[in-house]
Amino acid sequence: MEKKNTVSKSLAHSAQSTLLEQGDIFFFYRPKVRSEKVESIEDVRRFFMVLAPESKNKISIDY
Repeated sequence: MEKKNTVSKSLAHSAQSTLLEQGDIFFFYRPKVRSEKVESIEDVRRFFMVLAPESKNKISIDY
C-alpha cells in the first residue's frame, strides 16, 4: 500500500496546471416536450453551456 500512495502523490505533484481565466460556468437544458421529469439524457432536447469570465483581461499564451 505504501508504494501506491507514493506513486499517486508523485503524479499529483507533477500534474500542475496554470489558471488562464476565472469566471462562472452555467448549464441550461430544455426538456423534451412530453417529459414531465428529467431523469436521464434521453429526456433532454437541448443542452447549453455558458462561460462568463469575471474580468475582461485577456491572457495570451504562446506555445
